[in-house]
Amino acid sequence: MNGIWSEFAEEGLDNNNYNDELRGIKKVDVVEEIARMNMEERRVFVRDFAKKWPDLARSISNSIDIEIRDNENYG
Repeated sequence: MNGIWSEFAEEGLDNNNYNDELRGIKKVDVVEEIARMNMEERRVFVRDFAKKWPDLARSISNSIDIEIRDNENYG
């Protein structure tokens, strides 16, 4: 399996179940923490993430864009 969920798949996790854990951290917790960031925290997070892991940041960004388009077009 390729793509953003391949690491989850290798850990035996279902990419549709946000209660699955990866290394002891629930995936939903990561999403919730990002959602709760203020604009400055998010700016720093994005800058640091893109600087440290540019390929992963690009992959996640592209995957999010695709998910948004799918949701807009197909519900």
